[in-house]
Amino acid sequence: MLLDININKLTKLIKSFYQLTKIKIAIFDDSFNEIFTYPESYSPFCEMVNRLPEIHKKCTQNVRELCEKCRKEKRLVTFTCHAGLTEAVAPLYENNIVIGYIMFGQITDIKSKTEFAERARYACRSYGLSEEEFNEKIKHVPYKNKEQIEAVCEIINALTSYIYLMRIVSMKKEETLASIIDYMENNLSADLSVSAICEKFSLSKTVLYELTSSAMPDGIAKYIRDKRIETAKLLIAKTDKSIEEISGIVGFLDSNYFRRIFKRLVGMSANAYRKTHS
Repeated sequence: MLLDININKLTKLIKSFYQLTKIKIAIFDDSFNEIFTYPESYSPFCEMVNRLPEIHKKCTQNVRELCEKCRKEKRLVTFTCHAGLTEAVAPLYENNIVIGYIMFGQITDIKSKTEFAERARYACRSYGLSEEEFNEKIKHVPYKNKEQIEAVCEIINALTSYIYLMRIVSMKKEETLASIIDYMENNLSADLSVSAICEKFSLSKTVLYELTSSAMPDGIAKYIRDKRIETAKLLIAKTDKSIEEISGIVGFLDSNYFRRIFKRLVGMSANAYRKTHS
């Protein structure tokens, strides 16, 4: 998704939050890609565990799961990550569309350092971490009691509204839609399934449907099919390419299926159309 970010305002806002709470915040886009974080570095404990690719993969998956739950429930949600740390994420909305997420974490709500260390050690028992380094890094995980975490959650909810009202993070709707249409029309032979388009533009299906609803009121699939047929009509009338070749150019892998669809939509066969319009 194309996002317009006022980086100066966002930095000032998140930095102020950190100065008061000493809690790390990250902003993710609709496809769970990190687009801003403060501080930029991991906490010492998270930096240690993320050095291992398999653990980094788990952390990334935790973020995705938390954001998906947040989107599904349409509210701030909290979570205990695979390493035993407390995380929370809230949705960033624009006109009822989730355009991203604001997340805080890398903290614990367990007051006893010994108890927390034991739980974290158990959670990380299969990671092969150095005992000496683990004992040193675990000391630096910030503790916040439940009341403090609830207070931070309330502030985060307020921040999401402020970010929307001040347009600190907003969606570039027209530019995104124009890019999607341009890509569709210039890549008719490519995979233009909803899933493929979402992956190409880092969009969720919900956002893609919202973005294209006005330009494609009958649906994305019909829009693409009609574009393919219109392009095929031009190629049939203006070139000497074979029907089989044209069907591939406009994205129909099965030329017989293309012939059936063409006849149904145009009212005559592809060969008859060529004779009539060439």
